[in-house]
Amino acid sequence: MTVGQPLLVSEIPVPSVQYSETNPNRRLSEAEITQRLQQLSGWKLENQTLIYTHTFNNFIESVNFINCLVEPAEKLGHHPDISVSYNKVKISLTTHDQGGLTSLDFQLAETISNLINTFSETSGKQCTINPS
Repeated sequence: MTVGQPLLVSEIPVPSVQYSETNPNRRLSEAEITQRLQQLSGWKLENQTLIYTHTFNNFIESVNFINCLVEPAEKLGHHPDISVSYNKVKISLTTHDQGGLTSLDFQLAETISNLINTFSETSGKQCTINPS
């Protein structure tokens, strides 16, 4: 990626299953959640949900960022709950069918953190999604 060039979503690292478990959809224990949360900067835990809020410069940047989330979420087969209030985007992650957090939530949180960091570094604040 070059500054001033569109961000290619395929350039965003999507973590593979990094946790030594056979079922990444298994609900995590409180101890596992606490340990993994320490590795995520800016994320909070509320009622078995990971929460991250980011403030962009304007509504257009907020929407562009949300569009950039589509491909990584589809690759993981796991989708965030998203709310937008002008320039603020709130992302919530939980595994509804497990009633709590799983490794998939932490994988997607890490991917979103990487995306936010890379997205913020681009002068155009945009991404180009490569069709698969």
